[in-house]
Amino acid sequence: MTTLFDVPAPATATTTIFCGQCGTHPFSIGPDGAAHCPCGHTITTADLVLDPGEEWCVRPDQTLGYLTAPETALTRYREALDLLNDHGVYGEDRKRANEEFTAALADLTTARLMGVRLPKGPGGAPAEIGRVFLACVLTPVGEYEGSNAFWLGRPCVTCAPYSLDPYYQELHPCRNPRTHAWGQVATWGHVAAWERRTGRAPRGHTVFSPVASDIDAAREQAGRRFNSLRVADALDGTLDAATDRVRRTQLPAIPDSALKALADIRVTLRRNPAQGAPLELITAFEDTCEEYRVIAAGERTTCHAHRQLTGDCCPA
Repeated sequence: MTTLFDVPAPATATTTIFCGQCGTHPFSIGPDGAAHCPCGHTITTADLVLDPGEEWCVRPDQTLGYLTAPETALTRYREALDLLNDHGVYGEDRKRANEEFTAALADLTTARLMGVRLPKGPGGAPAEIGRVFLACVLTPVGEYEGSNAFWLGRPCVTCAPYSLDPYYQELHPCRNPRTHAWGQVATWGHVAAWERRTGRAPRGHTVFSPVASDIDAAREQAGRRFNSLRVADALDGTLDAATDRVRRTQLPAIPDSALKALADIRVTLRRNPAQGAPLELITAFEDTCEEYRVIAAGERTTCHAHRQLTGDCCPA
């Protein structure tokens, strides 16, 4: 199986701006928003003179750089995409279209990861740019188990012309990662149906599409997200039991504050699960509530002895 193209790393799509006074050091962005060189020279972005079709950016190491302007890259991206979707284009012409599509996509992805605004509205940049689409498998309790990744521009057999001989099947840049991910989830539906028929607890399947620089980073985000939602679901039962007990008793101020903190954590986890679950705080607040008999040991979300989720160490 051959591949007609190489995917450029996003880091190669930016160019560092070096100081014109010393010619040695790159400019670093300071807290004041200005660009400083170790030699003492300072400039602002207004002092930059870039070529048409270029735009300045701040690289991950806080150095000043420039890249292809998103508007210019998007024009190249659209033109190459039209050629790839034309089944009458093949051979060397299709190879050049693949290369142009991949290069333009690398410029757009880099711009998004660097925080440069992409064109929006009709005819704007596709929402898939910069996102990794993960077809995720969740355990019966909602824990992230694994995923298949689909990424715009990555080698894809589905988006390449079909070959009757597998030896000559090519890989072309992926153009429909969202469709591929949801198609994968639909294919896994028969597995969940079989698990239900055989009396097993069915696993969950869904699509998660974070903005990420690579697939490993996207999978880390997925793990934090689904673990946070699992903790939030577990907190539902703990807070429900405590709320019912509070209605029948006069609650001291200390556990009352702990319960309010747990409720705030649950809301935060549901709004922004990618930040991860603060298990240490949850455990400490539940220790306080259990000490004042607001919740019972069996109603806790976390385990007092092992300091982690009860489902992970002390299953019922």
